[in-house]
Amino acid sequence: MSSLYTRGPANIPAGLTKPTKSFKKHVWLSVIGLLLFIILYLLLTFWFGKLAYDTFTGAGRNDISFWRLAAGVGFGFLSLFMLKSLFFLNKKEENPLDKYVTEAEEPVLFDYLYKLADEAGAPRPHKVFLTDRVNASVSYDISLINLLFPSKKNLEIGLAIVNVLNLGELKAVIAHEFGHFAQRSMLLGRYVYVAHQIAARIIAKRDIFDQFLNGLSGFDLRIAWIGWILSILVWAIRSLVETCFSIVLIAHRALSREMEFQADLVAVSLTGSDALIHALYKLRIADDAYANAIQVANVELSKKRAVTDLYTLQTNYIEKMRHILDDPTYGHSPEIPSFDKASNRIFKSGKFNPPQMWATHPADNDRENNAKKTYISAAIDDRSSWDLFSNPKQLREEMTERLLKLASVEIKEKCTEAESIATQNELDFDWSFLAPKYHSTFYRRYPFTNFKSVDELYTATFSTDMEKMFDALYPKEIASKLEQLQEIIEEKNILIVAQNEVITAEKRILYHRGEQIKRNDIPEILTQLRTEEQLLREEVKEHDKLCRNVHYKAAQKLGTGWDVQLKNLHKILHYTEHTVTNLEDCGGKYHNIVAMALADGRVSSKELSDIINVSTEYYHVIRKAFNQAETIRLDSNILSKLKVVSFFDLLEKFEFPPPMDANINEWTQHVDSWANVVSNAMQKLRNVALEELLTIEDNVKNAYLNKQNLVPALNEKVTLVEEYEVLTPGMERPRRLKLDFWSRFFIGDGIFHSISKFAVSGAILFAALYFGGGSYTSEMYIYNGLGIPVTVTYAEDEVDIAANSYQQIDVDYNKDYLFKVFSEDQKSIENFKSNFWDSSYTYIYNIASAGLLIESPVYYGESTPTPKRIFAKTDKWVGTSADYIFEDAPSMLSTKSSQRYITKYVLLGYSDLSPYDIISNISDEKQQSDIISSHAIWDSKDSKHTLNWLAFSYLADNQPEVLNKRLKNNPMDVMTLRALYDSADSIQKPKLVEDFREISNKNPRDPNYYYLATRTIEDETLKNQTFIDGHNKWKMHPWLAFAAGYSYLEKDEWEKGYNALIIASKKNKSIAEYIAIDVERVRRFLSETSKTKVSSTPITMSESLKYYRNLENGTLENGMSDPYYAYYLLSQGETLKAYNFSKRDKQAQPFILRMLAVSKYATNQMIKEALALPETEGISHITAWSAIGLAINKQLPYDVYIQSLAGIVDAETVQQFIFQVKANNFKQAEKVIENTDFNVKPHFYTLGNIISGKNAPKLWRQKMETLLYVDERPYL
Repeated sequence: MSSLYTRGPANIPAGLTKPTKSFKKHVWLSVIGLLLFIILYLLLTFWFGKLAYDTFTGAGRNDISFWRLAAGVGFGFLSLFMLKSLFFLNKKEENPLDKYVTEAEEPVLFDYLYKLADEAGAPRPHKVFLTDRVNASVSYDISLINLLFPSKKNLEIGLAIVNVLNLGELKAVIAHEFGHFAQRSMLLGRYVYVAHQIAARIIAKRDIFDQFLNGLSGFDLRIAWIGWILSILVWAIRSLVETCFSIVLIAHRALSREMEFQADLVAVSLTGSDALIHALYKLRIADDAYANAIQVANVELSKKRAVTDLYTLQTNYIEKMRHILDDPTYGHSPEIPSFDKASNRIFKSGKFNPPQMWATHPADNDRENNAKKTYISAAIDDRSSWDLFSNPKQLREEMTERLLKLASVEIKEKCTEAESIATQNELDFDWSFLAPKYHSTFYRRYPFTNFKSVDELYTATFSTDMEKMFDALYPKEIASKLEQLQEIIEEKNILIVAQNEVITAEKRILYHRGEQIKRNDIPEILTQLRTEEQLLREEVKEHDKLCRNVHYKAAQKLGTGWDVQLKNLHKILHYTEHTVTNLEDCGGKYHNIVAMALADGRVSSKELSDIINVSTEYYHVIRKAFNQAETIRLDSNILSKLKVVSFFDLLEKFEFPPPMDANINEWTQHVDSWANVVSNAMQKLRNVALEELLTIEDNVKNAYLNKQNLVPALNEKVTLVEEYEVLTPGMERPRRLKLDFWSRFFIGDGIFHSISKFAVSGAILFAALYFGGGSYTSEMYIYNGLGIPVTVTYAEDEVDIAANSYQQIDVDYNKDYLFKVFSEDQKSIENFKSNFWDSSYTYIYNIASAGLLIESPVYYGESTPTPKRIFAKTDKWVGTSADYIFEDAPSMLSTKSSQRYITKYVLLGYSDLSPYDIISNISDEKQQSDIISSHAIWDSKDSKHTLNWLAFSYLADNQPEVLNKRLKNNPMDVMTLRALYDSADSIQKPKLVEDFREISNKNPRDPNYYYLATRTIEDETLKNQTFIDGHNKWKMHPWLAFAAGYSYLEKDEWEKGYNALIIASKKNKSIAEYIAIDVERVRRFLSETSKTKVSSTPITMSESLKYYRNLENGTLENGMSDPYYAYYLLSQGETLKAYNFSKRDKQAQPFILRMLAVSKYATNQMIKEALALPETEGISHITAWSAIGLAINKQLPYDVYIQSLAGIVDAETVQQFIFQVKANNFKQAEKVIENTDFNVKPHFYTLGNIISGKNAPKLWRQKMETLLYVDERPYL
């Protein structure tokens, strides 16, 4: 025996086949996923068993009620239900197509395989099987013992690839499989296989347990409820197992992809970079060819004849397609270029590549890039792969015979190879319209479906030079246009699927024409593709029209009646192609609806109705085609070629009943066979008519061009169908692309529904587990921090809770509660599911995260430590062991003499404070965003803090979304529209400007719209005057009073501004809270400078204003522990005390120091320390003015401090003001800042006083001291 084996290329780079980091990562992910699944499965099995055991043995209980006993029986049943799958492992069934061969039978083959395995460093195959398929693979026997001890690997070789690949390419494919042999990660495969069997038995297997449940559920009602409950729990177990195991499969598929890459590199190391890629290329063709061979075999079987050799038919298919496509390279190995081999690519990126990230096998172009990343040059052995076998002919025939036996059809005779090839050619290739000269114009294409009527064929306009027109027919470019058209249609269809498919963990990245795209890009791309498709269709359609019209006109000019014959053939072709297309389209719609209905394994009444409706439509289309076929009368020439006396002889009498509820199951099993009968007949007539058409057209062309006469046409009388349904491209029946909600839920289709199914099934199981462990009833609190009253429903109860309040309710901690929260007008605020993870806690549900919950210790006794917060957070769900919840701790508690002190804990909720105070107590940005969003969306427009919450909405994660949600709850609310305008970007703002102005013009008497439109005026002077005009017109309108008040103040018209702001405060609580501090500034100023009497107390006492008043009086609630107390000391002229006090708080000290350094009695040390501070430390929009003043007085640079005020005031304005002040031009300095914002002007006066000292105008000092609070000004 001579060996056929040739060794692989030399000098392979070290580490070429070494597993990558990605490979190792996916191995670990697969292992972890599998272990977690096994742990979960065993844990559930154990826990159900434990609950049953505890119930029957008492487990600490002195009584076992009937309900407990029933629960114990149920838990025992569920434990056995899960346990049974661990002891039933399906044996691998023998495949009759797998031919086991030995070394004695095929010595050359085994010599080749052994040497290849040895060179690959892989174990030799335990067994070798030959199969019929286009495939080569590794397999292994699985039994329970193989979970502990490795199983030996078997090799399968498909004869359908042996027949197509040369020896070098086959070697690459087998080397790839030996790469798998050597992978230790293949060990995971058997565990995944066993886990899959366990999961499949749980999910799909219906056995005695299910029969028991069905019987129990159908028993007496007093017992049946137990069966119902157990059935729900069994569904939950199956759903949970299915969802969890799907994660294991995803991880394993990701690993499989990496394993394929690594196995490819093994093949590259043994055969070079080209052989495997050539094999991949040819396997596509092998698949098509083998599928066609099977079809031919089935046709012969229908005649009770058996083909002898399928692989001869496979070869014939490739040869015939090579001729039809006019492509001499079809089915041959691609040519390797003589230079730049590493850059040569056979597989290009598809115009649309579906996501490959989680596919089991990578895309061919990815595999080629992997194989040629490090290019290995090697010759490819072009000998026939059949040389490996002792008797190829016998082997081929034996495998063919094995396959045909599976059909269970009586065979009366065998075909010779020549006869089966003749049948194949007659069916698929012996048609003149497939000749290369037509350049695929009729290949797998129905050109007449592009026309709504036959008459449309004759509307083409063309040159009178008929010879030139004949030359223009069937150009070679038409093939490429048809190919482009098909590619676009495929792109479009795949994109439509991608657009409508649900998001899953396996489909994350989309590519189109080599570029990554987002799902949102698909509609625009589809529009572009439809345009391209339409242009190509028109070009191709015009060519089709030209082909028919040129010959038709030529026949008319010849005048021998062949034009009539051509027109009849046009009619036949138009009718048959549209009828076949309509049958296929209607059948496609029917199968689409049925598949959608059956997707979840259950058919609802609505789905059954949909099936009946689409089946009825399908039935009528089929019956109509049968009825029309009876009326068709063809000429003798066509009939002779059809080999029938009449066309209807190709069909049979239509005796199929219409679909109904009673027969739908049986009806669906037969409908396609009836559709195929009439479709095949129409297809046969179409092919014969097309053959005849092209023959006549050739005769007409030759006669016309050669100026010859044609024999007159017989033109026998024919009867054709005149009225029938046409289906041009674009008129196809719409397909249902998405399952309904419940179907997606039941099969876990997509991430959302998988999670939903997992959540529901998990909740059911854990509720059962909690129930089995007993119940625990306790109190919990629901806190409503929103500025509106709400209604909360849970279980079968509901509770009403006022704004900024709470309610205490009783709950069972072993139950899951779904809290549903509604506003007074029944808008859904949120749904929230409870989570009682520790029965020792008291739980608080913080609705919409709208309240700030703070837990702190309270100490009683002597020598108590300094209290420190336990937490301050806005979590929706909080468990606490606090002693006092939503109530203050008592001021005194008695302690034992032995105790130095005792500790109690108090938890309080805060939501009715100023937003600033609440936000400043939250360190987590996400929680800040959550609380701001909730208040901004839901708080009433009459709530005093709403305007402030909206002012902070810029801190929310998605401000536009938040504001639009609020606008939906409060349509045309001024406060909300105002905030939307302020937050709009450069793209959104012009649209809002247009909208506000338009609605104001349409509603000139509406002050709300007037206010909104006025805010859009860019000229500040004009805008302020327009606000004032509006205020004068609508005196009591709060928003115009609010705006006009500030407009007056900017013009130094203090009394008018003050009065306007008072109106705004009295008319709107939220505005009052928002401007309380500013109104107080003005009141203080007027009380010292105005002759008109003003109020001696603040108009609105907000929380913030109360704090500032206490700060100025030195009566802070926290007293000496508040770092701001330093500002009070400074305001009293206690500069040294303020300096020493500021050292207590390292964070606040630099800010205080900036003011101390420019204050009266500042020491050199204070000034020195202030000047030594880094430029940005201690700088805010307040302290920056002191820093500028100090730098000017010390003749140091100060531009950096001016820059810190960017966005608050223009740098040029500051520089001009400084220049005028230094020159003592105080009136000119006033003019520089006359249009400056009201809140910024007082700081200019502070700066002026720092620079000029006693020379500054007295009014500037008055304004500084009255318009600014003590933490905003130095002591001068």
